[in-house]
Amino acid sequence: MSENKMAEVAKLLGQKINKRFTVEYFNTKFDCMFFISVSRKYDFTVLNKPEFSFCFTEQILYALITGRAVIVDG
Repeated sequence: MSENKMAEVAKLLGQKINKRFTVEYFNTKFDCMFFISVSRKYDFTVLNKPEFSFCFTEQILYALITGRAVIVDG
């Protein structure tokens, strides 16, 4: 298993661990957060994702990294 890079991704995007921020994606705003999970690993989540959204958190993270989504506050 490779090393967890989420702390570096958070830093790259200018975000702190356990601090909420808002992402705009296709004219919709989502509350997101990088956090430390129960297993003490860094992770990312979308706090207000749509119901029945398959891989939505991964989609938002990919959109942030590729510039398709933007951080509007945080």
